[in-house]
Amino acid sequence: MGPAPDFNSQGFFQGERLKKKKKIDRLFREGDRKMFFPVLMYHLVYPPEEIPYHQILISVPKKHFKSSVVRNKIRRRIREAYRKHKALLYNNYDGFPFLLGYLYISKTVSTYSGIEKSVVSSIRYLIKQNNLTNEVAKR
Repeated sequence: MGPAPDFNSQGFFQGERLKKKKKIDRLFREGDRKMFFPVLMYHLVYPPEEIPYHQILISVPKKHFKSSVVRNKIRRRIREAYRKHKALLYNNYDGFPFLLGYLYISKTVSTYSGIEKSVVSSIRYLIKQNNLTNEVAKR
């Protein structure tokens, strides 16, 4: 699973990458999805016994971007935006860990700032959903 991430650092650790086929299939089958253009976010709460921290998957379709250089550029932009702002998630989210999948759905290459706004919005959405769930659970 790799080394445990330091939640105060801005690194992107090996253990934070979602790679297991069973988990990926379950994320897309059972996970909730929400659009934050140009990305579509899938998320699924997972038992903490199986994964101790959030895991992320980033996908850019070959159908829209034939060149691997362009696909990797988009993937790097999404990963960088998540890496820089994941501290928001770890510091404000007190629920179970989750699986997170970002699918790039735009047919054009977006700027880093556009992608960053989408990723930050998705993180804030997850925090808000967690707070609403905790409010209901406390009642």
